[in-house]
Amino acid sequence: APARYCSTTTSALPGGEAEGWLPGALLKPGAPPQELAAKLAVPPGAHLSRQEHGRQDEGGGAYPLNEEEMPARWPGPAEARAASLVGIARFLDPENQAHRRYQSGSSGTRCGVLAYDYACLARVYLPRVWWTDQALATIAGGRIPRIIPGGTVREVDANEVFDWFLEHGPAYRWRRCFDLDALQAAANGGAVGLILAQRQELDYAGHIAAVVPEHEGAEALRKEGRVVQPLECQAGSRNTTAQPGESPWWQSAKYRDFAFWVHD
Repeated sequence: APARYCSTTTSALPGGEAEGWLPGALLKPGAPPQELAAKLAVPPGAHLSRQEHGRQDEGGGAYPLNEEEMPARWPGPAEARAASLVGIARFLDPENQAHRRYQSGSSGTRCGVLAYDYACLARVYLPRVWWTDQALATIAGGRIPRIIPGGTVREVDANEVFDWFLEHGPAYRWRRCFDLDALQAAANGGAVGLILAQRQELDYAGHIAAVVPEHEGAEALRKEGRVVQPLECQAGSRNTTAQPGESPWWQSAKYRDFAFWVHD
């Protein structure tokens, strides 16, 4: 008789492995090798053409941030990479009301814009626009189409970015992280860390927050030595540059799912 419960190590969770208990009835054979190989084809990252859009501009959130002397994260020792991420968060400074690019408005909060800017300056890919289904089919056929806003690419919201990570994140070298201690430790080591949550009702906005390395004067909130609120750079109902959240917002009942992702 089939086992009622099985202890299993699985990579079915995109971007990482997790060990735990599953009902045996839910287990099924893995995909054939040819199917796995087909999923390894990576569409190129999509960005709109760089224009003059700065932190003080209210519009242009789908376009990359473009200012003189912007900070960046470059390869190097972990301590230097972590310090550069802190510098990026301080540069973006979403708490500054003059940085209208990150302030809530009639179009909602700007969490995706801030996370996109943070990722771009850290030299990792996070979509702010993504290919349409037709464009992806063209790419699968071996041809890369020209980027046309509203044509071959479209803006994606936080709910769609959540799904993008599940489908494409590992191919872009994002790995999934399963506890807050590991997430904050990765950021402290100079990795880009993100928290994403998808709404129950997809017509309402999900949320994205970057996890900033701990530094002098700014630490994650811990209880009994365990991280319960990482250090966040986020734009939402309360913008923060490098502060722990007021609560584990991703566990709210309004979200259907959440995930932690890291890019070294």
